[in-house]
Amino acid sequence: RMPIRSGTSFVQPMGKHDGLVPCEYTLAELLSDVGYATALLGKWHLGSEQSRHPTAQGFDQWFGIPRSSDEAFWSLQPYYDPELV
Repeated sequence: RMPIRSGTSFVQPMGKHDGLVPCEYTLAELLSDVGYATALLGKWHLGSEQSRHPTAQGFDQWFGIPRSSDEAFWSLQPYYDPELV
C-alpha cells in the first residue's frame, strides 16, 4: 500500500485515522462478491477503527487484533485480556 493513497506516511497514534481507506476494493471483497466465504485470522494492522477493520473490508469473519501484537498485553488497551498475561 502506497502511503500517498491513504494519506499516511508513518504509523498513526491510537485513535487517529489509519490504514486502508474504506473505498479501497480488496481481494476479500472480490471473493465475497462471487460467493466465497472469507475469514482472516491474525494481526490486521491496516486500520484500527471499526470502519477499517477486516469485516468492513470484505472479510465475513475476523479473529485477531487490529494493530501490534504487544498491545494485547497493555492493560490500558481495549483488547487487553488479563488471562493472557
